[in-house]
Amino acid sequence: MFFKSAVKVLSVFVVLLTCGAQAKTFKYELQDMHTGRGDVQYPDLNIYDVTSVTLTVERSDLRDTPILTSLEIEYFGSDKLTVKNFIIDEYNNGSSWKYRGKVNNAWVFRQLNIGVDGLDYMTENGKEIIIEGYVSEFSSFLGLNSKEDLVEWGKSLFYIQGELVDVTPSKVVDVEWLTADDSRLKLSLRDRVTTIPDSNNDQKAFVVDLLWHGKGESIYYIPTHNDYEVNFTNAVGIITETVAGPDGSEEYDIKVLARDSEGNEYIAADVYLPYMLSQAYKD
Repeated sequence: MFFKSAVKVLSVFVVLLTCGAQAKTFKYELQDMHTGRGDVQYPDLNIYDVTSVTLTVERSDLRDTPILTSLEIEYFGSDKLTVKNFIIDEYNNGSSWKYRGKVNNAWVFRQLNIGVDGLDYMTENGKEIIIEGYVSEFSSFLGLNSKEDLVEWGKSLFYIQGELVDVTPSKVVDVEWLTADDSRLKLSLRDRVTTIPDSNNDQKAFVVDLLWHGKGESIYYIPTHNDYEVNFTNAVGIITETVAGPDGSEEYDIKVLARDSEGNEYIAADVYLPYMLSQAYKD
């Protein structure tokens, strides 16, 4: 009986350990892109009219090295380029990295080598990165054993330079129905922290979708109290507290309950409901 109980406890521990180490997936796109040609040019091959660039990154927590799992580049008039299985060439005291990958039989080339330079721990919006493509002169790029071997890794074909924008999908995690000015009000809280649009200092916030009967739909961003680990902080619920208004009437204070990377829950943001509505529906 003791042995069975010990096995059961050990199994639960392993499951919890596995869950705790689970990586989160982030998706980014490039904006304000600039592209250029390299030394190699092939007639009638248009790979410089780039329409979109999407990067998929996995991270376990804020301190872990980001893992670039996929790069997709779409073009006007040419086939999409998809690169996976990147390796990391660490540099700059471990604060940022160059990722190197290869793709076989892309367009008219036997093998292309791809470099992504500039991803760091934070991978913030507006972070500038550079993507470079080379026509391989090696029989096997990822099989090379030393960084010195990677110095001369092909002739330049193209480069793309742009700013990262976080486009990771979010979902509604809690809904609260209230009454404001005798009309029904629906608050829908999304799980992910985002950057407030057009904020001067890239202020981070939780997102609440509003549906106010008679007023329509709107969005309000509740600023966070701490921006340090926002990429690994998820909103989990809305807490409403009744407070006295200026005229003695009852009003609501809206609080966001969040969970950090260690699984701890805490009040991460709050806003006075009348102020929220005045800002969200001021136009």
